[in-house]
Amino acid sequence: MTKIRKLITLGPNSLNKKIIKKIEKDTYLFRINLSHISIKDLKKIIIKIKSYTRIPICIDTEGAQIRNGIMRTKSCYFKKNSLININSNLTKKGDNKNISFYPPYIFHKLKR
Repeated sequence: MTKIRKLITLGPNSLNKKIIKKIEKDTYLFRINLSHISIKDLKKIIIKIKSYTRIPICIDTEGAQIRNGIMRTKSCYFKKNSLININSNLTKKGDNKNISFYPPYIFHKLKR
């Protein structure tokens, strides 16, 4: 008989005692994906997880990524040869005429 052991990724919605206790059976490793967790919150999150379980924790660091900022709607279409404003302000919501990028410093690296 084969025993299945699990690697479980914990994210913002599963970082609580009730869920961790429910899923820890046969889990050999908890993974934290830094694409979904702020590095400044990492230490307190690890302490929190360790207070709930003895299962080891690994950290999956995010690779180089450029993402668009928050959009007004789920989908957006850009017409060929149309003018689009690229904003450095992440609080400005995107639409078919505006977009912003994360991390914000990428704005200054763009060229025409």
